[in-house]
Amino acid sequence: MGRVPTLVLDDGEALMESAAILDYLDELVGPARALLPPSGEVRRDALRIMAIAAGAAEKGVLQLYERAFRPEEKRHQPWVDRCNLQMHAGLAELERAAEASGGAWLVDDHMTQADITAACALTFLRQALSVDMGATLRYPILGALSRRCEALPAFQSAKSDFMAPAQPG
Repeated sequence: MGRVPTLVLDDGEALMESAAILDYLDELVGPARALLPPSGEVRRDALRIMAIAAGAAEKGVLQLYERAFRPEEKRHQPWVDRCNLQMHAGLAELERAAEASGGAWLVDDHMTQADITAACALTFLRQALSVDMGATLRYPILGALSRRCEALPAFQSAKSDFMAPAQPG
């Protein structure tokens, strides 16, 4: 299908989509090292935050596609504006979740997949759309979470800057 990401296991099984890959990796490392809590309210909170972060990133991707792949005369600005509004609504909800957590992490007393997903979404949106996402003004708590995650050695070792495709024409 040409899907990214895809993880091909040793037996040839292909896992597509981040959620399936992350579920497999959590199972592989066991509950003590899993990034997603195994059950209960904390798991549901993490899944909710992950869905919001992924949704905000998807709305950014739609804006990027409209700008990068559609000729300027065929772009539909109301659609772009709607995607932008929905993206910012998702980011605002993540900011509220970060504020409500009251701690360093979104849903628990340690980093979970919710923190990673939120941080990656914000970093992607800042880079891909080449706009100030307000990480220090509009979304200060979310921005601080993102910077804290991005400073970790694991993030640094896997970091690659997103380069928006050149504008057509």
